[in-house]
Amino acid sequence: MSFSQHEANIFELPESPTQRRKRWAFWAWMISLLSVLIIGAVMAVLFFSPLLATKTIKTTGNHLLAEKTVVKKLEPLTGKPLPQVTDGQVADMLADQSAISSSRIQVQLPDTLIVHLIEYDPVVVVQTKTDKTTSYALYNSLGQNIKTLSGKKEADSFKLPVVDSGQATKDQTLFTTVTNVLGDVGSGLRGRMVSAEAKTVDSVILKLKDGRQIFWGNSENNEKKKAVLDALMKNEAHRAKQAKAGKLKDYTAVKVFDVSTPDQPVLR
Repeated sequence: MSFSQHEANIFELPESPTQRRKRWAFWAWMISLLSVLIIGAVMAVLFFSPLLATKTIKTTGNHLLAEKTVVKKLEPLTGKPLPQVTDGQVADMLADQSAISSSRIQVQLPDTLIVHLIEYDPVVVVQTKTDKTTSYALYNSLGQNIKTLSGKKEADSFKLPVVDSGQATKDQTLFTTVTNVLGDVGSGLRGRMVSAEAKTVDSVILKLKDGRQIFWGNSENNEKKKAVLDALMKNEAHRAKQAKAGKLKDYTAVKVFDVSTPDQPVLR
């Protein structure tokens, strides 16, 4: 038999399962590595690219704080690539703005940074009187000053109870007890109040615009007290309506709602 005849009978052995797995594993590894390198390169370009530089800053959720104030505080971010801006950076830059409870950023490509703000709810107006002027400021439920107001007109627009600054500064613990209560009673009741006061932490009194008073007591069990008070006031409104229609005799209007012990409320 000639050499050429031997050559004609030579054939390749089929690839074994082990060899096939190794080959696929190698290519899978190469593809994964290439993907990581491509993604890394793209991320690096985006992270440092001037094409994504911050040019516009917008805000949402701000009612007490003017947008221009926030934009001015964040002005150093102008020109910085959007991917480099973080929630922590923005929070640190706005840390001295007492009206802000928290913030969150959102990127709007190609060049806009949106800052979503959550502000503290104001619960009371603190009034400071001097010989010549009267100034007003908003405080939150933690007893913190969150905004200085321009005057009485702006103060009245918030429809909040008013506390004299003497009470607010004389005893911080006492004042904080009052603001804690005001934070829990809800905006509906706060809007009907003219003032709030307390001589001790167990004697918070809420005064309504119609002359009625609510003896709240301390700042414990506020949710339960509120539920009891709502029920009492609804019942009193129903009784007053019946009396006006002549359906209820010997009606005496309630002047004081005492919910300091919510399990045993007292009407006077």
